[in-house]
Amino acid sequence: MSDDPQGDSPWQRPPPPVRGASDVPAHTPDAAQPPPKPLAKPPGYLRLRPHRGNSVLALGLTGVIMAVVGGMMAWGCCVFAFVPPASLALCIPAWVMGRADLAAMSAGVMDPSGKDSTMVGMIGGIVGVALIAVGALVVAAVFLIYLIFFGVMITTDMAK
Repeated sequence: MSDDPQGDSPWQRPPPPVRGASDVPAHTPDAAQPPPKPLAKPPGYLRLRPHRGNSVLALGLTGVIMAVVGGMMAWGCCVFAFVPPASLALCIPAWVMGRADLAAMSAGVMDPSGKDSTMVGMIGGIVGVALIAVGALVVAAVFLIYLIFFGVMITTDMAK
């Protein structure tokens, strides 16, 4: 070993490491960059109500599917006679909510990003109500024809 204080002594301090950009921890703020500014609301900022497009869409499409499938099943078995009124309980709110939401979107009070799904859900509600109305008219006509036909047969049997 040499007597030189800067020599190969095992007690010698290593030189300080050179810090590069990759050595800086992510949580340490960089002095060169200013802190981010908070987002400021623009003048005349109006907070929009969130749209309910997905809810209206789900109500409308479920109501239409229930109206079609339930209407066909109700003809085969009276156990499914509750399905068309249950579909009305979905279609009417879809129609009403869709109409109100589209009016609010047009007025600029509600977020317009859900306009398409709101429109499809509202149209589904209208179609569901129309299907139930047509189905009710068909059932009433069949019942009336049945009543007239068998009513005539009953009165002619009683006349003998």
